[in-house]
Amino acid sequence: MLEFGTPMRAFLAFFGLGAKGRVNIRMKGNSMAGPYQVYVERTIRSYGLRGWMIHQRLSIYETMEIELEGQRYYVEQLFEALKLGPPHAKILSAEAQWKTYRGDLRSFRVRV
Repeated sequence: MLEFGTPMRAFLAFFGLGAKGRVNIRMKGNSMAGPYQVYVERTIRSYGLRGWMIHQRLSIYETMEIELEGQRYYVEQLFEALKLGPPHAKILSAEAQWKTYRGDLRSFRVRV
């Protein structure tokens, strides 16, 4: 059986031929507004993913919920990047709930 490693998955994703995926990401942390939010939005757009993001500031911490779909390889790469984030962001937890790809998200937008 032929197994695709990371280089082959990246190659297929680049040409839009890889497996597609949908995920709901929920994160908690501190200092997630401003520069971190811009970092998340730019990273999502650079991967060509579709979906939405919402940021909420609570009294103790901040939350960010992101619903995305697109090439699964890029979705997985994004999730790993979000867990690290830029140095000033303090991510307390990050969870990904994988869903069935539906293809109903047409663009990326930030919900207010």
